[in-house]
Amino acid sequence: MAQQRDCLCGCGRRTSGKYCPGHDQKLRAAIEKAVGGLEALHALVERHIGRPISGGSERKDKSMAGWGDFFVKNARGKAERVDWIRHVEETEPGTLEIAFTEAKYATEVIEIAVARPRIPPEWAYAFKAERKEQFTVADDDPRREDPWFAGNSAVWFRYHVLEEWEPEKQD
Repeated sequence: MAQQRDCLCGCGRRTSGKYCPGHDQKLRAAIEKAVGGLEALHALVERHIGRPISGGSERKDKSMAGWGDFFVKNARGKAERVDWIRHVEETEPGTLEIAFTEAKYATEVIEIAVARPRIPPEWAYAFKAERKEQFTVADDDPRREDPWFAGNSAVWFRYHVLEEWEPEKQD
């Protein structure tokens, strides 16, 4: 007979496995509910591990809309969703690393917001930043594990953060 232990869901029942039958799914559902749904859980885990998670073998939406929608201010001062930004990461306080589809988009100063649909505002951020330098992502950089990089090129720039704020909700 297998040794009995407490169910890992916290219910207090004893089981020979990790969970009583169905309790792993009950725990997953309780975690989802506690953070505001599957999308919120997805965003929380991505922020924690520092990279996107895809449910499929490769990202089908090359604009990375599932990871974040990227907005920049256009000439009229309105936030406009763009698909020429592939990745935004605050690598250290005051420094952004941004991947563009082409170098021509790496303006001297950029106002950028990253927002996720249906996610609370604490998972969105906005920056006004000044371009510092262009760089190359090393072959052993963990960001290269993202399926998007396979067969795609990105032009990377470091930016110095001039301002940071909580973006307004996009309609």
